[in-house]
Amino acid sequence: MVKTRSRAAVPSVFYKKSKGDASDENGVPSQMTVKSIDQGKRSAEGSPENAPSRKRSAFGDITNNAALIPLGGKDTKKKQIKSGVVRKESQRQSKAKVEKKANTKQRRSKELKESSVKQPVIITEDSPSGEILSSQDSIEESGSSSQDSLQSTSSVTSLDVTIPQSGSDSAISSLEESSSVDSDKNSKDDTKADTKEEETEEKVQETPVNDVIDIDANNTDPVTVSEYAHEIFVNMKRREELFPLTNYLETQNGITPQMRGILVDWLVEVQECFELYHETLYLGVKLLDHFLEKNSIQRDELQLVGATTLIISSKIEERHPPCMDDFIYICDDAYQQQQFIAMESRIMRSLGFDVNIPIPYRFLRRYAKAAFASIETLTLARFLLESSLLDNRFITYKASHMAASCLYLALLMNNKCTEWTPTLVHYTGYTKDELRECVLQLNAMNAASPNKNLMTVRNKYSHKVFHEVATIPALDTLTIQI
Repeated sequence: MVKTRSRAAVPSVFYKKSKGDASDENGVPSQMTVKSIDQGKRSAEGSPENAPSRKRSAFGDITNNAALIPLGGKDTKKKQIKSGVVRKESQRQSKAKVEKKANTKQRRSKELKESSVKQPVIITEDSPSGEILSSQDSIEESGSSSQDSLQSTSSVTSLDVTIPQSGSDSAISSLEESSSVDSDKNSKDDTKADTKEEETEEKVQETPVNDVIDIDANNTDPVTVSEYAHEIFVNMKRREELFPLTNYLETQNGITPQMRGILVDWLVEVQECFELYHETLYLGVKLLDHFLEKNSIQRDELQLVGATTLIISSKIEERHPPCMDDFIYICDDAYQQQQFIAMESRIMRSLGFDVNIPIPYRFLRRYAKAAFASIETLTLARFLLESSLLDNRFITYKASHMAASCLYLALLMNNKCTEWTPTLVHYTGYTKDELRECVLQLNAMNAASPNKNLMTVRNKYSHKVFHEVATIPALDTLTIQI
């Protein structure tokens, strides 16, 4: 039960009082308070001039003591009127004095500024040190004490040069020479600034506008986040330095490059069967390589590791990742649910729970946008990049390096051009010379006869959906020009 407060506990000020109660909470009669408050109010603009008015000071009479003023008596009203008029006149006089002082200060400051620029220098004969004083100093000496603040500010512009009395003419000439030197310096500085501006304008005119094209200029599509795209990929290139890979298959005892290729080919088949994103596939392969680099496993656990890495990547990349039962079924019930959970925890602990690894697929789409490549060229580059997942020669390459190399080879195969534009150099960070070795290895992989056990990627990209890019003939390794 909620307890409520009784009305008697609330102060009686907020409620109407009875008719018999003629006094307020302070013991003052109610009629008296109403009249005194009316008497203490300021007169409105349309009220007559002879109406009594009472003006309160800035911080005085805050407690409304007007309620205690007696009502009767004409003398009190006259005194109040007179005091109000006197206060108004005193306020007007004080305002006028303040305005006069401000105007005089402004005039004097203007005169001092003009005199410091225009008026000549005067040598005082009375000063024993022979100081050279300007007319500004003479005005300051003859001024009143109110000019002391202005004198401190103007002393910066005044000249304080000490010379003997007999050398007045030489002093004037030296000052004229110094002023001419200053003017020459200022003119030289102006000419230097003009020449610098002209040089920068010439440089801007000399550099072609289409050297580097801003591919993020069109920000009409909010999905592309054009405002942050450049910073995002710069951060991804920094992060890929944190995940280097070595050719770990040389240290693995029970795993061969052929076994790894078969496993990755099976992961491509699972990705196509479950209709997963390509980002899921690439991240799963990256997690597989990083785990196998740090851990040695048996042959019978290799498929379990590959399926578990695909589970982890699908949890990161997919909107609706497949459930555990789907992976148990796709592995033909070779592993149980507890084995998947144990392997998942083992992989996460081995990688330090840092599974946000940059993948080459994202770099490829960014670089294809910078190359203004067609959809056929982009699909051909994707075919080359996905085929490189099966080859252990490309494990050690960075993700951005692989994406740029596959795009360059696709441009060579599809467009028959060897131009690597400054825009691509700017956004990829790689030149043609840096990509030459990787491009030659990719072309050799594509020109080699396909392995009958690793046909999933080639069959996938031989479909019309992917523009049958797998059927495009490879370049001749002897005639290729990079």
